[in-house]
Amino acid sequence: MPPTFRDRQLAAMARHAATGETWCLLAPGTSICMARETDILAGGQHLIDAIVWSTDAADEEQIDPALRA
Repeated sequence: MPPTFRDRQLAAMARHAATGETWCLLAPGTSICMARETDILAGGQHLIDAIVWSTDAADEEQIDPALRA
C-alpha cells in the first residue's frame, strides 16, 4: 500500500524535527513527493506552484497533534 498523505506529513515533520529545515509536500503531477523548501525555491516557479503542504505552516493549519508526537 502506498503511503497516504498523512504518512507523508508525518515523515516531513520527522525530517523537520531532525534537520531544522522546512520540508514541503509537492504534487507536480499525479504523485506526491517531499523536498526541502530551499531545493524547491532553487528549482523554480513550477515547483513552488506544486507545493500542497509545508512543515512551516503545520501549526497554523492545526495539523493533528498525533502527527507531532
